[in-house]
Amino acid sequence: MPKLPIYINLLSKEAQAVIGQVHENTRPALKLLEKEGFTCRNYVDIFDAGPTVECDLRNIQAVRDSFRAKVSVAEHTSSQDYLIANTSFEHFRATAAKAAFDAESGTVLLSPEAADALNVADGDMVRMLAQ
Repeated sequence: MPKLPIYINLLSKEAQAVIGQVHENTRPALKLLEKEGFTCRNYVDIFDAGPTVECDLRNIQAVRDSFRAKVSVAEHTSSQDYLIANTSFEHFRATAAKAAFDAESGTVLLSPEAADALNVADGDMVRMLAQ
């Protein structure tokens, strides 16, 4: 963070005009965040002067729609795509993979390759989001 205040009125008119604006190359990322429930709160990032977005965790669509499941490692023929993450903070891993989820038992069949990518084994828990 700057040790001294930045006086906006001392910046060039061109610099002042882009404060709080989204760069054209990052507009798709902002649209994705807004679709998930994030909103601009009229604050700017101290490093690039771009807008900051915020969202209460409960309002993030992917968080609301995700669920936990117990892992069973086995080959399967499911064609359903999921975003899947392990539940480890220290060794977090996530992947997009096909999986077979059984809502009744709360179990997900993961291929050995997907389980290896996530660093999970039979009985571990994962968080999933259907795609």
